[in-house]
Amino acid sequence: MKDWLSRTQIRQRPMLAVYGGLLVLIAVVIGLGALRWLSSSSSDRLAVIGNLLSLGTLLLALVAGIVALAAYSAATGLPNLRMQLALPSSYNEATFVVPGKGDPVSLETIARITVENTSTYAARTPAVIIEFHAAGIERSMYSPEKEWSPVSLYRKGDITAFQWDGGPVYSIHGNSSRHLPDLDLRGLRPYSASNEAPEMVIRLLADGYQRSKIVLPMVFDIDVMPRGDGGFPPEWL
Repeated sequence: MKDWLSRTQIRQRPMLAVYGGLLVLIAVVIGLGALRWLSSSSSDRLAVIGNLLSLGTLLLALVAGIVALAAYSAATGLPNLRMQLALPSSYNEATFVVPGKGDPVSLETIARITVENTSTYAARTPAVIIEFHAAGIERSMYSPEKEWSPVSLYRKGDITAFQWDGGPVYSIHGNSSRHLPDLDLRGLRPYSASNEAPEMVIRLLADGYQRSKIVLPMVFDIDVMPRGDGGFPPEWL
């Protein structure tokens, strides 16, 4: 529901409806006034002409207001973001190869992320947050990334969340995509003491926009296993 509200820009509609109603009300008042002037028996034609000129000025202002509202709506629409996640052992799935059960990922495991904006409105100041639930990256095996900042720590300094910020000069234009900097997930391991199944939660944000979170079950195995349902992962998340 939240994603649907974002796509339809429901938050802008009440304001635009109020402004549009005011403009319609002004137009009706002007029209009634014009009819009254034209049907009057006044012999002062100069006054009537002056009133008609004022009416024309007000109508121009009305048109200018409508154009301004349309421009505002076009400039402040919300984006619609989706993503792709490519790992060495999976695509749009969180599957990791480990030496043994409960061991951390020992080899370099680069996560390559692509974010696409399917809306016609630009995604300004985009950000991506990746969270690990019931899992984390061992501090001793963490490879610092210049573009990704650790934003959450667990026991013994394990990293459980990363954030990438595009900033105000890194907009994702409408109907276009961006390739984010690589993120090395070496050292990631499940927490055996946790009663929860490990999950990767991904959040896509932009100025005034937040889509519903993406939840991927995390699988740690000594070999890449086929999907249990025999199907293929979605092309986009």
